Amino acid sequence: MSASHEFLIPTFGGSLETEARVAGCPEDGLVKGMFFSAIADEASRGGQPVGRERYVPFRGYSLREWLEFLPEAARAAHPSAHAKEGMRRFGHNAFGVFTTSMAGRVLFSMAGRNLSLAISLSTRAFDVIGSHGSVRTLTNEPGRAVLALRGMWDYVDAWHVGIYEGALRAFGIDGDVRIRMHDLSNGDIELRY
Repeated sequence: MSASHEFLIPTFGGSLETEARVAGCPEDGLVKGMFFSAIADEASRGGQPVGRERYVPFRGYSLREWLEFLPEAARAAHPSAHAKEGMRRFGHNAFGVFTTSMAGRVLFSMAGRNLSLAISLSTRAFDVIGSHGSVRTLTNEPGRAVLALRGMWDYVDAWHVGIYEGALRAFGIDGDVRIRMHDLSNGDIELRY
């Protein structure tokens, strides 16, 4: 994956590089069960069970398992789309999944309907739910925000794009999400609204 200095409209195709992601990710990386569960439920509605029979919402599951689970579930839930497009669609629901948890409700209740404040709080949200990587706000001004995602092995260019698209929708805001990838686990996301 070549680094770009410009923000680009994401394309949801190409190589997933799952093996390289699994090989490069931290062995102790974890992902909360609430995200596995929501995606497994969506994939099973397509008639194809994916993953474990049950996930405990705030229990951490292996990041390596997550990196393999996401594209498999995307293919099951959205068989006519590229796996990255399926992961993007899953990301649309991630904000809602998190905000239905007690931690998510408490954290984002501070933002109310203020998107700029919610963007600032998203760095804390990733601290609460993640055990790998970081999100840092680089720019947060009216109509535009830039977030640096570092050490995020779980498809910044698909899953994370969908997360921020879903957040914009949750706030009833029309906008777009662009990316600037540095390598497989490091990229910047720009929100324009």
